[in-house]
Amino acid sequence: MKMEGCTFAGSHKTNSAVAHTYFAEADGAGFVTTETGAGQWGSAVALGAALNGIGAHVFMVAVSYRGKPYRRYAMQMYGAQVHSSPSELTRSGSELLRREPDHPGSLGIAIADAVEYAMEHGGKYVVGSVVNSDIMFKTIAGVEAKRQLEIIGEDPDYVIGCVGGGSNYAAFAFPFIGEELASGEVRRKYIMVGAEEVPKVTRGDYRYDYPDAYRLLPQLKMYTVGIDYRIPGIYAGGLRYHAVAPTLSMLKSKGYIEGRDYPQDEVMRWAQLYSRIEGYIPAPETAHVFPLIKEIADGVKPGDRRPVIAVSFSGHGLLDLGNYAEFFGFR
Repeated sequence: MKMEGCTFAGSHKTNSAVAHTYFAEADGAGFVTTETGAGQWGSAVALGAALNGIGAHVFMVAVSYRGKPYRRYAMQMYGAQVHSSPSELTRSGSELLRREPDHPGSLGIAIADAVEYAMEHGGKYVVGSVVNSDIMFKTIAGVEAKRQLEIIGEDPDYVIGCVGGGSNYAAFAFPFIGEELASGEVRRKYIMVGAEEVPKVTRGDYRYDYPDAYRLLPQLKMYTVGIDYRIPGIYAGGLRYHAVAPTLSMLKSKGYIEGRDYPQDEVMRWAQLYSRIEGYIPAPETAHVFPLIKEIADGVKPGDRRPVIAVSFSGHGLLDLGNYAEFFGFR
């Protein structure tokens, strides 16, 4: 299990955020902008900006901005300015809020807010998922995980992880699948897991679509439920994106990667069970892999060798306790 929860910003995200903010500062930018769903990527950019002496504006999906205040406080501790998205700071966001003042937002909208704000105010937009440059920096996490498994003599049969835009899972899986594609034989099972409320990995169409809600960025070929898909305000804010990274989508289209989706109610209960067994509270996004692990285990017949499952454990849930309390009715 590749544990990404031991830092507030998440190690795979920080690998990319530090690099992108470094190059933005070297290019003369006074500040960077970015989007964030659950807040982990925003925290990584806020940290990267602080380390590189550059300002940061983070546009946080409204439902998470309201429901995950401690993520917001962490970003502010690093020195970032955090804005609810849809945002009054952009023309498109203001128009959307006039039509629907309580809009829950989405990662597609937050990306658009960040891009528009950077364009209008002379900043640099730092992308947090989906595109190749971001995934490339983050793959160091998968390289390390692969090497660590080799050291202990383990070779995974399954490589799994949750998918919002796709960088967490791609960062983990690509060093494994890249080696197999180079050899000409893919024997491991690669499975990405999404939220049933945003069923892009199981029922999305493979086509060109916009990565942002205001249609500012070029279209990409992805599995998508559509840029205009109304995403419910689920607790797993990091999975509230309408599409899958083009590289992951291409591999899925060729049959190298499978997809699964699970509903929030089931996932939250698995998260509580895992907490009681392991003593470690997972993020709601990360917990989407637990039903899949159960399915894999149920498929093992008596006498069969137990499969080795490599999991990208993408975040801790200590800053999600408010959401867990609301879901379970804690007092």
